[in-house]
Amino acid sequence: MRKIKFITIITLVILSLSVALVSGCGKTAQWADPMVENVLVSVNNEDYSGFIKDFGDNLINEIPQDKFPDVISGLKGDFGKYIENSKKMFSVNISNNETTTEYNGKFENKDTVQFKFIFEKTNNQIKITGFAFK
Repeated sequence: MRKIKFITIITLVILSLSVALVSGCGKTAQWADPMVENVLVSVNNEDYSGFIKDFGDNLINEIPQDKFPDVISGLKGDFGKYIENSKKMFSVNISNNETTTEYNGKFENKDTVQFKFIFEKTNNQIKITGFAFK
């Protein structure tokens, strides 16, 4: 009898943690997904103003307009164009004012590309402060 109660409790704890993780991704995806999609589509369209629309000031300074062609050629050269709306968030890590999201997405030359975006909330605004592709 005790063993059944213990197994039931462990199962409920695991289920609760799973639901919390999925709902955390879901809530974050509501605001993060459109921002990430915009960056990826802006690279496809070679649209710098769209690309930096949700960037924090430091990231804008790191990737000025004259460096944007390097970003485009790096991503398109390695992976081809991003297949719109193909990304799927698989991880969220929230620490203080910083949120890191990880995705798998499809590109013309590679079926699965992993990438992450880092967001920071300051003055009630969420901005992209970094990103990386694997």
